[in-house]
Amino acid sequence: MRKSFTLLFSTLILCVFALTSFAQTLKPANGDVNVPPTTTDLVVTFDNNVSFTENGGTLWIKRGTTVVKSIALEQGNPNATINGKVLTVKHGLTFTDGQNYYVGISNNAIVGFGGIADTDWHFTIGDYTAPVVKTLTPADNATNVHVKNDPFNLVIEFEDVNNIKAVPDKKVYLYRADGTIVDLITIATGDGGNTSVSGKIASITVDPAAFRNELTQYYVNVEKGAFVDVTDNDNEFAGILNKTGWNFTSRDYSAPSVVGDIVVDADYESATLTVTISEPGSVWYLQSASAPVLPDTDAEYTAAGWKKQAAGAGNVATFTLDNLDPATKYDVYVVAQNADGDKQTVASKVEVTTLDNVAPKIVDGSNDTVNIANVTVGLELTFDERVQAGSG
Repeated sequence: MRKSFTLLFSTLILCVFALTSFAQTLKPANGDVNVPPTTTDLVVTFDNNVSFTENGGTLWIKRGTTVVKSIALEQGNPNATINGKVLTVKHGLTFTDGQNYYVGISNNAIVGFGGIADTDWHFTIGDYTAPVVKTLTPADNATNVHVKNDPFNLVIEFEDVNNIKAVPDKKVYLYRADGTIVDLITIATGDGGNTSVSGKIASITVDPAAFRNELTQYYVNVEKGAFVDVTDNDNEFAGILNKTGWNFTSRDYSAPSVVGDIVVDADYESATLTVTISEPGSVWYLQSASAPVLPDTDAEYTAAGWKKQAAGAGNVATFTLDNLDPATKYDVYVVAQNADGDKQTVASKVEVTTLDNVAPKIVDGSNDTVNIANVTVGLELTFDERVQAGSG
């Protein structure tokens, strides 16, 4: 009797072990923090061959605490298959970078298997997305760009979950529109380097001598992999590799000129001047007895007594000088400035003479008759100023 009981007990133990399966490996691995978002399969490898139960069970996937997918683990489901020891489940999801996912399997899905709690199989999707351009400075297709700034920086702001870093020895190229290269920048970081990165913003300094041409179109190429995100994967920026991805046009650096004559409309105590300039801008003017030394900045012009008048339609500026003395000549100096602040280096001078409001006086009438052949034909009078015949 004792022998029979012992044999039966041993047989039961062997049956229990024969019916029990254990998950040996999980893919993605539990706790993996850098799972590719393109992962399509969830794989469980058991310690022995397994099969679905007659009624099947369920595998579920949570993102955070929300169930985002449930998949039937049963015979006939093409998305859940068993091959010997290996269970493969095609989840059909698009995983999101940086998100935590939790996977559970019910305890009735696999013969002899007690299931997996979703707290025991979890993983994080890594950053496998390459950085892309968010903004460019100068902006693509920008016009009127001040390329004579020193330093002149090309700035890229990236769109990415993580920060960005520059890759030394990669190249940035600056071309004129005709394909002529004007600067080849080999990325160098650190003290004295030409490239700096703060967070997601990269700044590349261009050689000040590289280009100084006005009204010229340029384009920029950035080598693939010149910038990567700060992750385990060093996802590479795809670069800017054509003529149209980043181009801009430098501004006008030539000062405008005064077109034609300055028109003067003088009264007794004032004068209105009309000045036409060659492009949109303004006119600085100064009434002065001698030629002034031209200042540099707007603030210095103002401090020296110059006044500024914006040009309107047709690039015409009109201004009035008041509180003038009658019958007096004044010198007025005019400097044209364009909308970008470029000024003439030589002032235009115009003479303004106000009208005379005092009647002329006779200063000599002693020889007041004019005789021709002993015939008196007129009077001769000397005035204190030039006169002309009136109508009276």
